[in-house]
Amino acid sequence: MVRPRYETGVDVANELVTTDFLSEKWRCAFKKLPIKYELDFVLESGGKCVAFAELKTRTYSRQQIANFGGQMISLAKFCTAKNTSENTGLPVLIIVRCTDQLIYMSIDSVDSPAIHWAGRNDRNDPLDHEPYVMLPDNLFKAID
Repeated sequence: MVRPRYETGVDVANELVTTDFLSEKWRCAFKKLPIKYELDFVLESGGKCVAFAELKTRTYSRQQIANFGGQMISLAKFCTAKNTSENTGLPVLIIVRCTDQLIYMSIDSVDSPAIHWAGRNDRNDPLDHEPYVMLPDNLFKAID
């Protein structure tokens, strides 16, 4: 069974708004990675790759996400981020656009995470349930 891609044109437009803003703020270019890399972007500056990034857009405020226990990320995505950071020596940033704030963290700040099981039920896709890691809110920094 080939799994559908759930990324919509609205998702891509939201990514572009965020990456345009961060490109200017951080003085780097966000380059969209092919799907085989399992992360969203590589950040480039001066002709060199300087970081990788996974970008999440949420329909909750930062406080609501904190009340849930933190930012949920799939265990597969977490492992890819950790492995990429370890194998390249470059940071992997988890960037989250909440309804009220843009926040980020480095995956290197997470050691021995608790692993849970959950998923979404709104798409009638049994593969939407999987192991995940909860990234605590205190690991995230706000982007002005």
